[in-house]
Amino acid sequence: MIARALVTGASGFVGGHLAAHLLELGVDVVGSARGERPHGWLGDWRRLDVRDGGEAENVIGEVRPDVVFHLAGVDRNAALADLFDIYAVATQRLLAAVSRAGAGTRVVIAGSSAEYGFAPASELPIDEQGALRPLTPYGVSKCAQTLLALAAARAGADVVVTRTFNLVGPGEPATLVCGAFAAQIAAREAGVEHGPLVVGNLDSERDFLDVRDAVRAYALTAMNGSAGEIYNVCSGKATRISDVLRLLVAGARTAIEVPPSPTAAPADVPAQVGDPSRLRAATRWTPAFTLEQSLEALLESRRVMLEHKEATGTPSAR
Repeated sequence: MIARALVTGASGFVGGHLAAHLLELGVDVVGSARGERPHGWLGDWRRLDVRDGGEAENVIGEVRPDVVFHLAGVDRNAALADLFDIYAVATQRLLAAVSRAGAGTRVVIAGSSAEYGFAPASELPIDEQGALRPLTPYGVSKCAQTLLALAAARAGADVVVTRTFNLVGPGEPATLVCGAFAAQIAAREAGVEHGPLVVGNLDSERDFLDVRDAVRAYALTAMNGSAGEIYNVCSGKATRISDVLRLLVAGARTAIEVPPSPTAAPADVPAQVGDPSRLRAATRWTPAFTLEQSLEALLESRRVMLEHKEATGTPSAR
């Protein structure tokens, strides 16, 4: 069991759900990010810029966690230098800080399916031995993060890597595809926005997983995963994005106009679905939420966020 955990990037979408799950398990949770403690955060808090190795060492030495869940990141459309700074350089400094602190700490690195990028149909579903063909600077930077983590593991560090596919669920930001759809629908329900939705390529297929199932996988991987291993965190099912949008529109409280799908961009991956067999074998994890339940919770959370913004003039914490 985990007695104490440090979560980097704890103010983000996944970090908040992870903290809530760990607290339910009875874990003493310490969140960290560059900013102040988010409103509603229930655990302890430390301000930490993971790019500062000395600061990371001080926090780890003070907290002495059993596990560090490394979720810190930046917007995936950030400049290449910023992506590598946070995912590669900062990860290496964090791992070095854990080593110097000598706390016997396990580190769980939150990787991404963007590392796999394009995979031909003959290679689907993708397992952890799948070729890395990232199509974006974000995917390339996450590959670098994983390779550094695995190098540290080969040198004796207690590091486990996850590769998470497309997350969905309550609090999902509008920078992700399902969150973008839900935010637009909630705004049209409230009369704040009008007209057809703004959509991208709807023909692509993705592997969607509820964020609450994902954080359970992170916790189980921390407890039962093997150092130096990669674990896909995914549903194992491919869903067309047009079907996701159809489900969200069906749950709307007003008529929603959906435009035709635009032509796919060169960097679009036609289909991506993962194989979670290794995760299941190691942890006996299985998803608890259906896609319909996840989308319903997402849409309701966007309504609440919009109501909070209209009432206070500021966006809600999550």
